[in-house]
Amino acid sequence: MKKIKFKNLSIQNFLSVGEEKLNLNFQQGINLITGINNDKDSKNGCGKTTILDALYWSIFGNTIRDIKKDKIVHNHSDSKCKVDLFFSISDNDKNEIEYKIERSLNPSKVSLFKKEEDTTYSTIQKTDEAIRELIGANEELFRNSIVMSLDNTLPFMAQKKVEKRKFIESILQINVFSEMLSKVRQDYNDSKKEYDIFTNQFTDKQRTISFLKEQQQKEIENKQNKINLIQEKIKETENKLKENKSTELLNQKTKLESSLTKTDEAIQKIEKKITEISDSLLEKTKVETRIQNEIETFEKNIKSFKNKTGNCPTCKRKLSDENDESIKTHIEELQIQIKQKEEEFNNAISEKNKIVTERTNTSKKKTELTLLCNDLKTKINKLQISIQENNNLSQKIEELNISITEIQNEKSSYIEKIEEFEKEIKTLEEKLTNQQKQLNILENSKLIVSEEGVKTHIIKKLLVFFNNKLNFYLKKLEAPCTCTFDEYFDETITNENKKECSYFNFSGGERKRIDLAILFTFQDILKSQSGIYYSLNMYDELFDSALDEAGANKVLEILREKTEKYNESVYIISHNSAVSKNNIDNTIQLQKNQGKTTIVI
Repeated sequence: MKKIKFKNLSIQNFLSVGEEKLNLNFQQGINLITGINNDKDSKNGCGKTTILDALYWSIFGNTIRDIKKDKIVHNHSDSKCKVDLFFSISDNDKNEIEYKIERSLNPSKVSLFKKEEDTTYSTIQKTDEAIRELIGANEELFRNSIVMSLDNTLPFMAQKKVEKRKFIESILQINVFSEMLSKVRQDYNDSKKEYDIFTNQFTDKQRTISFLKEQQQKEIENKQNKINLIQEKIKETENKLKENKSTELLNQKTKLESSLTKTDEAIQKIEKKITEISDSLLEKTKVETRIQNEIETFEKNIKSFKNKTGNCPTCKRKLSDENDESIKTHIEELQIQIKQKEEEFNNAISEKNKIVTERTNTSKKKTELTLLCNDLKTKINKLQISIQENNNLSQKIEELNISITEIQNEKSSYIEKIEEFEKEIKTLEEKLTNQQKQLNILENSKLIVSEEGVKTHIIKKLLVFFNNKLNFYLKKLEAPCTCTFDEYFDETITNENKKECSYFNFSGGERKRIDLAILFTFQDILKSQSGIYYSLNMYDELFDSALDEAGANKVLEILREKTEKYNESVYIISHNSAVSKNNIDNTIQLQKNQGKTTIVI
């Protein structure tokens, strides 16, 4: 069992304690804290409850009376407010470790020491968490089972059902189930939100895929429509190509080109012949001119002979020296020569005319062949145009077929998107499956840690012990009733007449005895169930209202038994003079002078 032994409390400039430190060494047995307020000649307001507040504040950073921080520092001092708590923790009185908590204001600070080594964390919050973990109790548990201000705390029986159960769970150390339930509910809600998010995402992506597939189908239909249109164009072009009879056109062109070649060759031969004729004609013209010139020369010579002027063309003598007979002879010879030349000239003229006629006929033939050649070229050009048109049609068919192939091979922009979304949907399906499994687990977990689950089972197991203890203390305190709680902590109170009644049917003193019986029961439960033993119990205003002397003595008897059985330090804060001094082991007398509380030595 973990034992926490509180040893010393040092208070300075805290509430009514001033600059002079108030040191309290916790002693085993029953200790009474009482005092007097000399400023008002009263037993009230002397600073008794300040000790309880200081202990509570040193651990939790708050006071039981929930005093604001700016009111905690002693109102007559501007100095540092400080409370030091010394305690030790051991395991069944073995391996005892000394601890010290220093908490202060002006400035706000909390320090934690273990074996005089500073183990303070980086922030006050983290250090407070470490202190609570060491002490093993939250504020509510500490306030209702270790340091109890009975007149400032709503009695357990007067609390609402939810508050009762919450406190019982902390006493029985099963509040973890409520925390677990809260955590499981939060986890369930978070998982459900996540599941809903996944579901919405899944639905959205399914819709998106449906839309994409519709668009993809439209795209496929559009492609097919394009292909159909292209195929129709191909068919039309093929029909037109078929009508154009490409092979026949090529054969016709070949024949015409062959004819054109032969015609060109014939024209070339004719042109060569015309050249030859022209050359022959030129020669004949030259002969004609030469003969004509010769005739003119002969005629001139005849004239010269007749006139006897000049020289003889043969002997070069002057004609005047020639005789008439010689001249006559010469003239006759010349006339014979002229006649021969005239015949030669006429023959030359005749041959020239034949050549001219031949040239004319040849030129005519050339013209005819040229016309034929031009006609052939025209026909060939027309055929070439038709053939080119057919080539263009064939090229167009080829291009159209390429277009079809390109359309068919064109990758849809939707395929990758659909594949991507399908992968995401598959991932979401896995997430949804896992999330559903998680929700099922959390749903079962909620049932297990709920009010109807394992917690109720544990409470039922502890109820016998709890109810027995409670009625033991009710009897010990001579309370006029018995009380039994069910697993939902609904109480059944039976009075001395065996009739069920309400807590509020009893007088103040009777209710006080019930409250104390429940308090002592809780303390016993805490010891038996928490595995933690606290050496200190403090009771504020225990005997100062509603409890008569007989009742007070009954309480002291119980406290005496507890101190002797558990070696506890019990501190009772009271100003009731009716408290029997015989049952008190030690009295701590406080006094308040000029607003400052000190211990009277």
